[in-house]
Amino acid sequence: MPGDLILHYDADGVTVHHTQVITNITDQAIHIMQGNQNSGFLYAFYHSSDPTSAYYSGTLLQSGYYSLQNGNYHNTSLNETINGLLYGNIGFYRWNFNEFNH
Repeated sequence: MPGDLILHYDADGVTVHHTQVITNITDQAIHIMQGNQNSGFLYAFYHSSDPTSAYYSGTLLQSGYYSLQNGNYHNTSLNETINGLLYGNIGFYRWNFNEFNH
């Protein structure tokens, strides 16, 4: 459902290293939004992905979708495709986004 989360796990199957929010589901695809940290100078040396850091640089929102036909993920913001990512080490988490915002 829109607002639910897709969690990407490390090889250990426990640690989550990436989260995506489902924005829409159609017969053809699962559409998502995600934040991707810039991997530039600040990130490399000052851990600018930590929102409590004085060097926090924010994040850029990106959109994409998973094809239900073949499991491929396409990042529409970067025009990049990862084959079969839907069948990777991921999990779905039910998240009541609207209730969270109250």
